[in-house]
Amino acid sequence: MANEWAELQTTRRTSVHFILFWLGFFLVGMGLEHNATARPRIDRNDFTPGHHNIALRFVNTTFFWLALAFVQWLWNYLIYQRFVSEPEAQSFIDVCTVAKVSVLVLDAEYHGWYVHGDAAYEHADDTMAQLSNHLLEDPGGQARLVPDMPEAHVFQLWLSPAFRRAWRNVQDRVMDKTLELPDPEADVAAREATRRIASRDSRRRGPATEADERRRQRAEAMEAAKRTRENAAPPPLGQARLGRRNVLFGGTDLQEKARRIQGASRIGAFVRTFFQHGFAESHGLDWQAARPDTVDRIMGKGPPPTADGSVILQPDKGWFFGEGDLQFTRCLFLGHDWELLVQEMLTFAVSDIWFRNTTLSIFLVFLLHHFIRLVCEAHSARNIAESSMVDERFLI
Repeated sequence: MANEWAELQTTRRTSVHFILFWLGFFLVGMGLEHNATARPRIDRNDFTPGHHNIALRFVNTTFFWLALAFVQWLWNYLIYQRFVSEPEAQSFIDVCTVAKVSVLVLDAEYHGWYVHGDAAYEHADDTMAQLSNHLLEDPGGQARLVPDMPEAHVFQLWLSPAFRRAWRNVQDRVMDKTLELPDPEADVAAREATRRIASRDSRRRGPATEADERRRQRAEAMEAAKRTRENAAPPPLGQARLGRRNVLFGGTDLQEKARRIQGASRIGAFVRTFFQHGFAESHGLDWQAARPDTVDRIMGKGPPPTADGSVILQPDKGWFFGEGDLQFTRCLFLGHDWELLVQEMLTFAVSDIWFRNTTLSIFLVFLLHHFIRLVCEAHSARNIAESSMVDERFLI
């Protein structure tokens, strides 16, 4: 699921490649860029090259940008996502439901999104036929987070300061725990030493009980492994560690990776207990579900403030707003497709006015688009590995 979420980070509703290709076809191939020349009438189909007015050039290119983006929106909304496929965010929710994996995303200190992927069947490791039968027989309310809202798979979260303190406390305790990592060379040396000692002792004294023999071999193996680690040569300079980070290259060392692997299950248990109201009586950590109406969604209304009203958008307890739609894409490129489209449109307009070359402007927008995508993919993979405690090498 971490890989699915990583792939969803840079997914767009509109294809920039489609826009740039047809923009070059219309403006350069068909010569429509000369619409920006100052002439009294445009209905004479006179595309003779001439001096381009800056304002007309901007209006001409912006018109084709918006027209091509609107054509894509009509195709996706009316045809492709209705009869051929489905929205990428909806596919992610379906995969979470089939895999019985829930996703918690925090885009701010006290705000986030929760995709409830639990299902009524016991486990997801099953045949395709049985999984299909489980989905068809799902009553729709048994495995929902809030039984009164069976249609809600996505919740908008407003968390309290008490939960954030408990969350950081659990993370600190998990990450500060020291784990003894197994050393393969030390294990081999320990087995060899145990075999030699057992062979020597069997000749010197009589047979011992099986329990005593196991305890003795275990103690000797641990002592041999300890001596092997103490006498081991220091690592090369490129792999020397200082604390939790690699000295030269900043990579995460093995002990931190082992702590993250074992700590992921503990943090997951903490979150599951909170979602099941397990800390309501013992620690006072609880949440309440609500169904926002249309006006609240349009206005972006938050939860009720604290009891004294001193802090806005920071409730005394957690609030889960059952959205029932794909609003969690606000923390992805999918939820900011229009902003990205405007940024690329203005980049093209500035480059076109500056260089007066449509082909070069298209190429610069192409480079900028992929630069932003690559930077986002690199940082999002690192962020997913840090927050979900999944080894970054597993993110494809």
